[in-house]
Amino acid sequence: MECEGMNDPNKRAIIKVGVREWGANLVCFQETKLEVLSDVIVRSVWGGSWVKYDWVPAVGSAGGILLMWDDRSLEVKEIKKGAFSLAALVKDRVSGVEWGFGGVYGPVGEGSKVFFWEELANMMGEWDIPWFLGGDFNTIKFPEERLGCSMISRAMEEFSDFINDHFLIDLPLSGERFTWARAEDSNSRSRLDRFLISPSWDELVPNMLQIPLPRLTSDHLPILLDGCRGRGVRAPFRFENMWLKVPGFGDKVKEWWTSYGVSGTPSFRLSKKLKLLKGDIIRWNKEVFGRVEVKMRELMYELGDLERGEGARELDESEKERFGGG
Repeated sequence: MECEGMNDPNKRAIIKVGVREWGANLVCFQETKLEVLSDVIVRSVWGGSWVKYDWVPAVGSAGGILLMWDDRSLEVKEIKKGAFSLAALVKDRVSGVEWGFGGVYGPVGEGSKVFFWEELANMMGEWDIPWFLGGDFNTIKFPEERLGCSMISRAMEEFSDFINDHFLIDLPLSGERFTWARAEDSNSRSRLDRFLISPSWDELVPNMLQIPLPRLTSDHLPILLDGCRGRGVRAPFRFENMWLKVPGFGDKVKEWWTSYGVSGTPSFRLSKKLKLLKGDIIRWNKEVFGRVEVKMRELMYELGDLERGEGARELDESEKERFGGG
């Protein structure tokens, strides 16, 4: 997923909604534009002590890759970093299957493409295992992957050669032709983002799809690789500091606490009241506080619906006001 900068806390809040909604156990961000990364930034995107990460810093204000995964279901045994990629040797904790993931952010300049393909080839040669490659390759494979393009370029040939030389499969992109569109020019549209997989994955997990998701903070569509996710693990209860910022929450907790009529030893009463309080907070989070997140999710998908299709239209005045574009 391309994010076009993660320094902005507002962008991270939007990304967090998407990460929760899509339920992935591994997420790769490109163009983080971060030269320095802190745990605070990571937790603001995907919270939880089970979330692990590694990253490639940006060069100045350009580039940068961040890989995050759910350590409850995936064990990352080794990491390799390059100028354009971050590779992970991953072991599924349930099935025991080992596989490689390569998060990529391809160079824009044609002169650097040869080094890009060499780096990816060397990366895949590190481990003799099934591979996923995913990210912004910053190039297209065929003319029809760019609106208005009719000529085959050298860059297209090199991309196709790389795919063929490594026997990779370019899965269908469900429901979209393009993954990138320039915001100010609806005629500039290309398929720059994709997953490529080893043939063995097509046998292990048939009917795998690349699913385009609503845009969040970038002019690129996030892509979900669906069909390879393991069973989710129920997240344990965790007190969220953001609840303390909600007016009246502290008073509500006091009201709940004093309402519990529990008899028994002091330790039993404390344990029972904490259990009751947990239930009330969970219900409050879902029924009251959770409405904020639901509204954000609804707006995210509504905006995604407006952007879908090959032709884009200018938003009317009410839509501009609704989505902050006025």
